[in-house]
Amino acid sequence: MAPTIPFLPSESSGEKTLRPSFVRDENERPKVAYNQFSCDVPVISLDGIDDRESGRRGEICRQIIAACEDWGLFQVVEQD
Repeated sequence: MAPTIPFLPSESSGEKTLRPSFVRDENERPKVAYNQFSCDVPVISLDGIDDRESGRRGEICRQIIAACEDWGLFQVVEQD
């Protein structure tokens, strides 16, 4: 069995920074002006994340994965 490789640096691994394979090239990163608000940043509602039967949890997980892959960040909102 192959040894498991941690996703992020940890004290136990002795690593202090992210591995280069986790860092996108500058030209692959999303471009958002630092001084302007962008409506393009993904906004994800956590409403229904605890309801496993409705399928909402799976949809939220897919949204989080897509936001992380495409943007590297997202805004979380929870509606009452």
